Amino acid sequence: HASDGLPMGLECDFAGQIVVGAMTSKLPTSTDMKGEARKALQVIIDSFVHVQAAMCALVHAFLWDRFGS
Repeated sequence: HASDGLPMGLECDFAGQIVVGAMTSKLPTSTDMKGEARKALQVIIDSFVHVQAAMCALVHAFLWDRFGS
C-alpha cells in the first residue's frame, strides 16, 4: 500500500486562496486581515490531523472491504 499503514497526506494547493477569498468577502474592510489569516491557519493546522484520521477511519470502516486490497 502507498501509505504502509500510516495516514496519507492530503494536498490542496489552492486552499489558501479559498480561505483568503472567503475571509475578504465576509469581513469588514477595517479588519486586520493578517491577524484573521493567522487565526484561520492555526484552526486549519490544529484540525487537519483530526480530520485526516477521521477520513481514514471512515474509509476503513465502510469502504476498505469493497475497494481496498
